[in-house]
Amino acid sequence: MENMDNSQKYVAELLGTALIVFVGTAAIVTTGGNVLVSALAFGLAWAGMWWVFGAVSGGHFNPAITLANVVTRRTATKDFVPYVVSQVIGGILGAAIVWFAFNGSPALATDAFATSLAAPTLGVWTMTSIVVLETITTLVLCLVYLGITERTNAPGITGLALGFAYTGTIVATLGVTWSGLNPVRTLGPIALAHASIGTMLTFWIAPIVGAVIAAGLWMSVVQPTKTSAPSSFTTEA
Repeated sequence: MENMDNSQKYVAELLGTALIVFVGTAAIVTTGGNVLVSALAFGLAWAGMWWVFGAVSGGHFNPAITLANVVTRRTATKDFVPYVVSQVIGGILGAAIVWFAFNGSPALATDAFATSLAAPTLGVWTMTSIVVLETITTLVLCLVYLGITERTNAPGITGLALGFAYTGTIVATLGVTWSGLNPVRTLGPIALAHASIGTMLTFWIAPIVGAVIAAGLWMSVVQPTKTSAPSSFTTEA
């Protein structure tokens, strides 16, 4: 029974991640990079997937979120690698669906976002600027996730709050890097549209740092003052 439950969690993470990456990336491509619409697509897709899969896996859909939960001991260490592998597969699958849906379309054949799958990029920004931006916004996202899933027993509100938090943090970064604040979103464009490996490393390292800092802040500042019981929709679903 334990193995079956574990497999359900991993499949939930794979499917949720795939659909979030698909919806968000498709929004960037079809709107020509409209930041607000694309950010809403990512955020509302996460809210929807959390409502569907949150009670199964905790609804991480992002290696940074999983890392923050493992560091704060809300997710078992043994689940870390399977979760991340599932998310990686999901991210590539979501990007692949966009690729096959729009590849060869006359209207999008020369569109920069379509041909690159809106691959994350450093653009004209310095490496330092990108790392700081990605680290801080990921830190905010992880803190909100930890707080919302810990403090509420209302799954509807939880999903919506997470979706809007994701939307807000993406608005701050999407027009700069197109990263989506999710390391696995870089893998599909790299595999299918030949984006830079060096760029990928930047968008993995910064969220990892942000997640660890968020977990440290949570354990040192928030946990000692907790007064309410954990949510029934925590990561240990």
